[in-house]
Amino acid sequence: MSEQDDALEQAKKVLADVYAAFGFGPVVNAEKSGLLPYLSDGRLVFDPTKATLEYKLSAPIELKTEKTIDFVAFREPTALEVEYIRADLAGSISGGKIASATMRVLIKTGGLTVGLVERIKARDLDALSNIFTELGFFGR
Repeated sequence: MSEQDDALEQAKKVLADVYAAFGFGPVVNAEKSGLLPYLSDGRLVFDPTKATLEYKLSAPIELKTEKTIDFVAFREPTALEVEYIRADLAGSISGGKIASATMRVLIKTGGLTVGLVERIKARDLDALSNIFTELGFFGR
């Protein structure tokens, strides 16, 4: 088995843990999961002790304190947080609405400030939107 095959098999195991932690039940078809590519290439890491996911940013955020933020961590939103996240969505999520909802998830479940969330690059917001959609944060 190649290193890439090993990474894929490990990602499938982690995917099963994520599904269980987020209440989805067993993984029916791992290859069709939108999370699998992020898990297999290491951009998405699951912490089972905290039931959180960490997403590795493609472009770290430099802070004035000379620290950098390389990843954002988030958890499943509570019912009250879901209400906040979906507040501006009015029916369907598309275009700018999904970006807004994604930023709201990061603020509420990741503990990030609005200023930090606004500095996340578009490609990372797109990836996070895909992840949050797959996890059902915007509705199913």
